[in-house]
Amino acid sequence: MGKPFFEDFHIQFSVSHSDNMWACLMGPGRCGLDIQYIRPCRFEKIAARFFAHCEQEYVKLHGLEGFFDIWTMREAYGKYTGEGFFGDMPEFVDPSGSLVTQAEYRGESLRFVIIPLADNLKCVACIKENVDDDIQIEEV
Repeated sequence: MGKPFFEDFHIQFSVSHSDNMWACLMGPGRCGLDIQYIRPCRFEKIAARFFAHCEQEYVKLHGLEGFFDIWTMREAYGKYTGEGFFGDMPEFVDPSGSLVTQAEYRGESLRFVIIPLADNLKCVACIKENVDDDIQIEEV
């Protein structure tokens, strides 16, 4: 799989960037991270092509911000699995119309951690369910 790691240190990491923002999530196990500035795009057309029906409905209800909610979750999950954005994906919106907070991958329970950075920026980490979510933000 396409997962980066530091073999001698038993550390895995995930890197993401959007415009002038760069982020890295590191830890003792698999992880996935995505960061995206909320910016105008043809989000309804993209959602119609790549998102499940319930996710498309979420985007219709929440607009551009809702689109990036799902986009960052998909990217973080794809980075966690090493299969990328077009790998086998779960649905990121539940039947009630809410974003999911958990997913499964090969028998592992995963969860999504939304990392608040700025109003115009979405950041999501995908980590194992039992991993402490004490994610520390270091600005450089």
